[in-house]
Amino acid sequence: MLFIRATNGAVLLLYEGSDPTLGAVTASIKTPLGVHSQALTPGRKEDILSRTLGEMLANQVQGFVISSFYVRRVLEPETSLELIRKVKGLLSELS
Repeated sequence: MLFIRATNGAVLLLYEGSDPTLGAVTASIKTPLGVHSQALTPGRKEDILSRTLGEMLANQVQGFVISSFYVRRVLEPETSLELIRKVKGLLSELS
């Protein structure tokens, strides 16, 4: 995982392996009307998790987030939940 905090948002890269790799990329932004997201790489198997994590992070940092999620294989549901828990832990550290 690679996390970069900026004054107006953040970048989150979640990837399998030791080398940072881009996967499903999502842009998310917190506005007064809620969090809005757009997949920049539609059709990838990781889209849903990239979007979910990006929206969670955008809501917490009150700004713009670029999130990317890369895996070589389809994740088991428990693995996905563990990743969400880890990101929630990161978010609690930001508070």
